Amino acid sequence: LREWARNTYRSQYMQCVVSVLIMANFLVSLFSAQYKTAEYDYQHASFYERLDLAFTLIFCVELLFNMLGHWFHRFWADGWSLFDLLVVSLSLLALAIEEIPGISILRVMRAFRILRLIGRFQKMRRMTNAIVASLVPVANALLIGLLVTFIYAIIGHELYQVRSPINFATFA
Repeated sequence: LREWARNTYRSQYMQCVVSVLIMANFLVSLFSAQYKTAEYDYQHASFYERLDLAFTLIFCVELLFNMLGHWFHRFWADGWSLFDLLVVSLSLLALAIEEIPGISILRVMRAFRILRLIGRFQKMRRMTNAIVASLVPVANALLIGLLVTFIYAIIGHELYQVRSPINFATFA
């Protein structure tokens, strides 16, 4: 059973179907948000709520295939699988608990389902991992640039505050 679930989950057909479903879910979320900002139509709202329930259930089944096929270490060691688990869990929580204040933020988290596409394609995954890995070095370069700018601002303030107090009296 585990081998069958793994092969089914990893198949090209399944990956394409899930990718199309993720895109369809993203488009439905866009249309739903548009209808909520326009005149609120309860007929359309219930339609979008049913679609969201259907997508959530489909993604739950897909997550179960992933968990069954890659249990235990492979699933928990993969960051994208954990991201899938988080998004699907938040979607289920938002569906289960509707009357709690602040639950709308969990509904907003459903929009992150589109990011699951990154985990589907190896090249996109590699590129995303490279971008994430470069964030710390880029932040360090930004910090160094800001320090140099602040040093020149202090030097300019000290040298020109007497000559042009309007422009160099303060940093603001």
